Amino acid sequence: MSAVNGTSASLFQERLSKGLEPLQRALMNHTVYRRLSLQPDAASGRFAAHGSQSQTNQSGEYRLGTAAANETGQAAPQGHDGFDDQIELLPLRTFMESHVFAVWDFMSLVKTLQQRLTCIRTPWQPPADPLAARLINEIVLCEESDQYGEGLFASHFELYLIAMEEVGANTRPIRTFLSALRAGSSISAAMARTQIQPATKSFALNTMSTLSRETHEVAASFLLGRESVIPLMFEQVLKVTSKLHAPTFNWYLQRHIEVDGEEHGPAGWKLLTRLCGDDQQRWAEAEAAAKRALYSRRALWDGVCEVLDARVQAASIVTAAVG
Repeated sequence: MSAVNGTSASLFQERLSKGLEPLQRALMNHTVYRRLSLQPDAASGRFAAHGSQSQTNQSGEYRLGTAAANETGQAAPQGHDGFDDQIELLPLRTFMESHVFAVWDFMSLVKTLQQRLTCIRTPWQPPADPLAARLINEIVLCEESDQYGEGLFASHFELYLIAMEEVGANTRPIRTFLSALRAGSSISAAMARTQIQPATKSFALNTMSTLSRETHEVAASFLLGRESVIPLMFEQVLKVTSKLHAPTFNWYLQRHIEVDGEEHGPAGWKLLTRLCGDDQQRWAEAEAAAKRALYSRRALWDGVCEVLDARVQAASIVTAAVG
């Protein structure tokens, strides 16, 4: 751990926050959040994915009717007001099928920090910095075994899989990927065997490459690329999904808005400050690591939007064919 001078650390934090602000603001304003909803046009009654700039008909709307097919190609059940529930959830399913890999690789960031800042080997040795060990262990406790009901505990990743199944999202790719890892495949080999979108693959591989960097860089990616921006991003998502029937997913969002904003974010800043101290070089490296994580997140959201465009267009073609 580096020596910490409170005044110097505060100046470094302020400078770092200002340097990252444009990237964080761009993430907050990304169109992916608005496009999680398909809304009817008042005049035509047709449904449009908000924020899309492509794959539309002449009126600028996606033509989604009540006879659209689901992802298996079968006619989907009819929903409220004659609108297909499966089509209504199409953007959310698309989002979750990519985002689940970010939920998974997040735990690798957390566990890497735990491995380096605590002792999880035998024979046991006391940690070099007990406060840093305490901070990361508290975060791991919540992320890996949170309470979500009376006497019920699960990792946030497992709860995310439940949320995916609840809305009909496809969990096969992430489960196939995890099965390959359990069988001994490398991460790159497991991804090669998995039907995963290029942007999603790039995001996860970028996270994995971060794990080999210095501890303060891993912590910066964890804090500034995840914990400090997740509450703001998830608030944007929740504005849309709170209107959809996705109770577990909405609980997941609300839980992270609360715990990351009130507990994990502040704890992450304490941890990063202890790791960087008054070392200007370390703070510069932390900023670079954070920027890589934020650029990677933006590319992930861009990829989700591209896939969503293609899926909604495919659904509109099916609708036109059966109509």
